[in-house]
Amino acid sequence: MGTVYTKDKATGQALSLTLAGEPVVDLKADRTITMDARLGKEVKVATPKESQSSQYKLGYRQQLPGKRGIDYMKGTSSLFAKHVYAVPTAPVTDGTFEFNFQDRRYSPVIRASYAGQGGALPLTPVTYAAQLYGSSKLQAVDAGTGRPEDLADKDLDGKLAVVTRDATLKVVDQIAAVAGAGAKAAIIVNDRPGVYATIVPRVTGTAIPAWSLTQDEGAVLFGRMTDGPTRINLQGIKKNPYAYNIALMVPGGIPADPTDAVTTENSAVVKAHYRGTKGTLIGDTTSAIRPGESFITQLVDFYDAPVDREEWYSTGSKWPTMKDMRWFHTVYPDRNDIAISMKDLIRNYSPREQREETWLGAANGPSGPETTLAYRDGDKVTLNMMDMGDSQPGHYAYFTEYGGTTSTVRLYQDGKLLKEQGWFSLTTLPVGPDPATYRITMDTEHPAWFPLSTKASTAWTFKSARPANGKEDLALLWPRYGLDLDAENTTQGGNTYQFDLSFVLQNGATPDIDGVEVEASSDDGATWQPAKVKSKSVRGYKVSVNNPASGYVSLRIKAQDTNGSKIEQTLIKAYAVR
Repeated sequence: MGTVYTKDKATGQALSLTLAGEPVVDLKADRTITMDARLGKEVKVATPKESQSSQYKLGYRQQLPGKRGIDYMKGTSSLFAKHVYAVPTAPVTDGTFEFNFQDRRYSPVIRASYAGQGGALPLTPVTYAAQLYGSSKLQAVDAGTGRPEDLADKDLDGKLAVVTRDATLKVVDQIAAVAGAGAKAAIIVNDRPGVYATIVPRVTGTAIPAWSLTQDEGAVLFGRMTDGPTRINLQGIKKNPYAYNIALMVPGGIPADPTDAVTTENSAVVKAHYRGTKGTLIGDTTSAIRPGESFITQLVDFYDAPVDREEWYSTGSKWPTMKDMRWFHTVYPDRNDIAISMKDLIRNYSPREQREETWLGAANGPSGPETTLAYRDGDKVTLNMMDMGDSQPGHYAYFTEYGGTTSTVRLYQDGKLLKEQGWFSLTTLPVGPDPATYRITMDTEHPAWFPLSTKASTAWTFKSARPANGKEDLALLWPRYGLDLDAENTTQGGNTYQFDLSFVLQNGATPDIDGVEVEASSDDGATWQPAKVKSKSVRGYKVSVNNPASGYVSLRIKAQDTNGSKIEQTLIKAYAVR
């Protein structure tokens, strides 16, 4: 078994991928096996709304009796290889065989046509260029290669600049040139035959939306422009974007009809909210985790934040495996460094399940008990504590490993320092057997690329003794902030702002709180003012803060329960006001 690429003759770029071969071959003599992509059947999964593939994986898993297993998965994120095929096989009865296909599809990012003249204009997005939102109708203007002499007598103000690719120039510079001349968007036309896509640096992006066009389609466009004024209808990203995460596991061989459909009956739907300052570019990956999975590869898709998106998870209807499939979602908040990421717990979804989640929402302190290990086994304490979380329980990150974040953690027993290091990562430490008061502190400082919780200090105080039986969770007390903020983690300034505050223990239980204090600062912690704290119920509190007219609000909280557990936390720049 293997994969066959069908390639563009002019460029050698793959246009399609086909899985072909014979799952079981009984070799008793020399034999030739032909993998004929022409026999392939297209693997298609229909979606409720129009969608386009961003990346897919194609492969199989096989286990023959008494032999080592095979797990083959070929992935691609090509802008051209949008069609995938598989050659059907006879049923595999010797051992086990499983055909696999995974796809991540999105709402279209661009659709273009000639206004009043008819005919589609097949644009390909320039990777990492600015995106178009909503619809627009622009007059196309020939901007040459974008050199100063090409633009000297051209009126590009509010127009669609049609630029011819020049291998001696950087595409990002060509786009910048027409943007500087007032163009509202740009099309880069290839200067040679074959399929064409291009890219600009992720760190800089572009000031205006940009797309590419093949030489042949560009000739049609230039011809229409020569005949007279040509306006282009552009439909960019719509108000409510969506994504489809699809994973098929087909037992017994490659089927004769490898098609299926995503439906409301076989899917889970998550309403995801991605928070951030307007203009922020973030990325994410969602991987399907099959039973027995030992290794995955991930390709990052980038998009503008803030954004709300509907995300579907499906294994189809013909070979449903939702009960067995798990999903791993990761967000990359720093466009400069994809080594920095925030992850979610690996989740299993059920058909028709509905869920809502928020990514990168304030407040941002150490991730909560769902992703923290803090337990005692005999006279040893084990700690695994992530320095960054967000408003969604289950999200966690080690920003300390990358990106300039600094961190110091300490463990004390009855006031004596037992350990100090950068962070606790599956750290096991010996402690005394007798009852004692322990204190864990974590102090972090984040660089400017992440604008909130630029400094965070957290201290957990708790009592512990040798457990009578086995291991037990440490009695860490965790805060839960219910900040009602907009998509940019901001709220209105110059008024009284109220938010919910509650607490949970490391083992998930609700503590019996007997004291809460909250202070707020509008000068990054130089001065503090007490906030009003009102008991809302047995489970939480309502906090009132006087917001400044603009800037940031820092928060400092103290709380304790009736068993002696305490939490003290300071978040500098907890949220923004304007």
